[in-house]
Amino acid sequence: MLKRFYFDLVCRERVIPDRTGIEAATVEEALEEAETALEEMRASGETAEFDEGWCLLIRDEAGAALRKLPILMYLAFTQLIVDAGELIVFLTEA
Repeated sequence: MLKRFYFDLVCRERVIPDRTGIEAATVEEALEEAETALEEMRASGETAEFDEGWCLLIRDEAGAALRKLPILMYLAFTQLIVDAGELIVFLTEA
């Protein structure tokens, strides 16, 4: 059965609520959707506006916080993985 999850942007006292949400079977599936949304925001340049205080908060229909992704930390970590993969490809092609 699908449940509705919401992705709020939070920085200290400031909250930009997600009023639409997405449907997903599990919180893990919602987390994958959140990661995809952050990658799309990175590609469009939207994440340049965020400082280290911004997080993406995943909450359920009742408003309970389920997961919290520090945006800049997540983006730095995923970029590191991409860069490492490109380095491995470069080294193996040489």
